[in-house]
Amino acid sequence: MAAFCCWSARQTPGIWLCLSFVFFCTYFIAGVFVGLVHLPTDWSVLLPLSIPLCMRLFLFGTVLGLLGAFAGCQKETSALGNFKEVALPFRTDPTCVWFADSLHGYLTAGYAWEHGELFSSADGGSNWRLDTAVNNVLEAVQGNSAGTVYACGLEGLALVKFPAEHVWNPFRIDYCWNKGLVFPDDSKGVVVSNEGLLRRFGPDAFWQLDTLISFPAALSAVCRSDSNTLHAVGLGWVMRSEDLGLHWERLPVTGDYFRSVCFPDPETGYLCGYSGSVFKSTDGGRHWDCIRKGGAFAPRLQPFRAIYFSDANRGYLAGEQGVFWYTVDGGEHWNAVAGMPADADFTSVFARNEKVWVAAKDGRVFHN
Repeated sequence: MAAFCCWSARQTPGIWLCLSFVFFCTYFIAGVFVGLVHLPTDWSVLLPLSIPLCMRLFLFGTVLGLLGAFAGCQKETSALGNFKEVALPFRTDPTCVWFADSLHGYLTAGYAWEHGELFSSADGGSNWRLDTAVNNVLEAVQGNSAGTVYACGLEGLALVKFPAEHVWNPFRIDYCWNKGLVFPDDSKGVVVSNEGLLRRFGPDAFWQLDTLISFPAALSAVCRSDSNTLHAVGLGWVMRSEDLGLHWERLPVTGDYFRSVCFPDPETGYLCGYSGSVFKSTDGGRHWDCIRKGGAFAPRLQPFRAIYFSDANRGYLAGEQGVFWYTVDGGEHWNAVAGMPADADFTSVFARNEKVWVAAKDGRVFHN
């Protein structure tokens, strides 16, 4: 019976919840009826004698209902290759992972107001070495086609590593808590901060000219969809720029603390929020449709931290409390990746073709 309940709940959770309620009512009424027809008509005797049988059937219906509800709310697991867990050289909280190809990648980490680290891997994430250490947490890392890699973090930290160099050089240090960045090339880019500041570099060399734009909400991530179009998200804000960050249009997408945004191609984009919402765009970020509603309570509430799609249909969601989901149909259906630890607080995910990397707090990194 339990196996049947779990199976049917996963197939049609709404129908099963209705049936469980019917079972609940049926068993309760049946208990009362049985007590009435088999017991004496003296009501002073009837009530106490009918209670045991009534309660047993009542509880049986309740258990069936709860089993159906629990099974219907579980995320079906799906295999995505075997993931291997790799520990960083020392304990720290990873914040962002990015790979230039299937072998060479970088990872930022640290603790706010304590220390920050930037690690690199040359073997697809099986081994990591410390590239540099700073005095505060680093939040994001990303490179461009020229081979230059950028990182940013708390206290306005902004670092750059040029091709063929082995050192990271600071190019900005101020008071901002930088959260995300995008540099299409070495002459222009955008960094967003928790204070709602957006710093645009270029069009001249980025160390010569900055443009600061202030918004009344914390900003958490930024990405590009084509050579001129950028997208930024934050606390109840979703924005789009068609001139590489000089001017921005706020879009009517609110109701969550949006933590991550990704465009696998110029037209298709995805973003996720810390309360469990997921939005999708099919017109280059001009309009967004909600494909998963978030909320204040489970099962809608899911603490998503990162979203990444390797193409228009294949994507990944990573979040706290063991949330690591996978889709192959553009977000219509999500499955939990099998074999991942339920106690992992995932913070970042990145993919190239079939290769996937996901990082979690306490120095944990996984790859397939």
